[in-house]
Amino acid sequence: MAKTRIIAAVNNKGGVGKTTTTLNLGKALSLQKRKVLIVDFDPQANLSNWVPDEQRKAIHDISHALSGQKQEIPIATISKNFDIIPASRNLLNIEAELSSDKNVNGYFRLDEVLKNVYDDYDYVLIDCRPNLGILTLNAMMAATDLLIIVSSTELASHAIDNVIDLKNEVSERLNPQLQVLGMLVTMYDGRKTINKLKLEELQETYEDFVLKSIIRNRVVFDESSYAQQDVFEYDKNSDGAKDYAKLAKEILKK
Repeated sequence: MAKTRIIAAVNNKGGVGKTTTTLNLGKALSLQKRKVLIVDFDPQANLSNWVPDEQRKAIHDISHALSGQKQEIPIATISKNFDIIPASRNLLNIEAELSSDKNVNGYFRLDEVLKNVYDDYDYVLIDCRPNLGILTLNAMMAATDLLIIVSSTELASHAIDNVIDLKNEVSERLNPQLQVLGMLVTMYDGRKTINKLKLEELQETYEDFVLKSIIRNRVVFDESSYAQQDVFEYDKNSDGAKDYAKLAKEILKK
């Protein structure tokens, strides 16, 4: 099979739609008949809310595998071609352990856990913690691609530059396969002049790095999250579903 794409969804702040994107992009790719695994790598564990109830008690979370307590990878199935590895607040303990470990091998802990399942999937999407700490660094070591999530309400170039600078350092020193897949603008409201101006500024500054697909600000994301459904399950005809379907097709061409 073709080489697995491992995409880390990153931003150094929360509230930009990172978890929403990991979930709905993953589902969109699965609907394109790709086998997809999403990985919750954030101690807040919001993505893990989509682990089906009947599987929740039957599996551990990723922190057990990272700590060596459990050898098996804790994978649950959300729907056809669409699996998830859940997280918990126990990741905070892993983060503390990795932060105190001066051995470079600690940077590859996530990659060591996931490498045994890569061949089972076309795409692996990692929902990173909203900072550029040791957990995000672990995700970058495992990844082939970075998807930089950028809210249209806050297009701060210095924050984006910090992500790119870290990516460059990682790819130069430790993971030469790592590349920037693109910057995804989320929460976009075309009725607001400030959103339009910020988008234009982003496109002028980063040019081809900015993906053509844009995720519009729609209430369907709040509604589907409340219902614990992805947007396709909640309303496949919604603008939200259309936006993520378009994004999936754009990524498939890259």
